[in-house]
Amino acid sequence: ADAFHRKDFTPKGKLRGEAKVNGLLGHPELMKASGSLNLVGGQLEALPLLDQIATFTRTQQFRQLVLQKASADFSWADLKLTVTQLVLESEGLLRIEGNFTVERGLIDGQFLVGVTPSSLKWLPGAQARVFTVERNGYLWVLMKLTGPAEHPTEDLSSRLAVAAGNEVIDKVFDVAPTEIKKKAKDILNILSPLLQ
Repeated sequence: ADAFHRKDFTPKGKLRGEAKVNGLLGHPELMKASGSLNLVGGQLEALPLLDQIATFTRTQQFRQLVLQKASADFSWADLKLTVTQLVLESEGLLRIEGNFTVERGLIDGQFLVGVTPSSLKWLPGAQARVFTVERNGYLWVLMKLTGPAEHPTEDLSSRLAVAAGNEVIDKVFDVAPTEIKKKAKDILNILSPLLQ
């Protein structure tokens, strides 16, 4: 949960878009709105999720992510925010596509997360067991994001931990007994961020 929320997290860039709004200002329960937004010159930094991805993948570029694409469509009605066609991309590193809703402080979303194959080289089993679909230069996986909007939970970290554990079990039988201890230590160092 803390991987998504931190007080010093600040997205940077200029937000542009169009919106249609009907209702009474100051009365969100009576307002309806819809539109499209684009973040120009977007940059994400100090987002704990990105720090965690950087640790998993041993790729420091995730800690400060420059976005070449950042756009979404949205609607607001009956105190419910619906975001569709969300696209966030740092070309050659990460692309996220998806939809989500926020209602009564709860988020419910599904996202396709695409990373480059080189980003996964330090995560045992990630490419073979989790990021299994290849498209447009990225390896993709579906991630669900649910719970309180300020502290949501995602289901990707646990799947990466299980995949790494299964990969270790498979590899243990492929190495000499003297190497098992070293392999186990290497895997524990990789998995420790996932288990915190």
